[in-house]
Amino acid sequence: KYYLDALAVQQNPASRDTQGEANTLDKIGQAYALLGDLTKARENYLKALDVSRQIRDPNMEAVARFSLAKLEQSAGRLKEADEHIDSAIKIIESLRTNIPNRRLRLSYFSLKNDFYGAGIDIKMAGLLEQAFIT
Repeated sequence: KYYLDALAVQQNPASRDTQGEANTLDKIGQAYALLGDLTKARENYLKALDVSRQIRDPNMEAVARFSLAKLEQSAGRLKEADEHIDSAIKIIESLRTNIPNRRLRLSYFSLKNDFYGAGIDIKMAGLLEQAFIT
């Protein structure tokens, strides 16, 4: 309810906050995923991805793609999950390499560690799936 209230405020033309809107849509998607409603979760993640692209926010785009990857993995759609996590990691790497200070790059890398962990999990699941199919 609170996320939906926040979304209404963020989408109001008088107080438009598109960055907050993208983040809130991702959080709503997470809530639906936890409730087991993968369809509504996917809808909100895709909306978050769309908004983040519109406002050219690569960090939020990576977050939305990470969320979609985890959702697709849980739904057993490993090819789609792999595509999303690969895109997310490419964005993260692009952002990380543009940080001039070495210590800040390392700090940023540590903040995005779960992206890499998810990438490994998804790739391993895909390999296991292929091993049992062939």
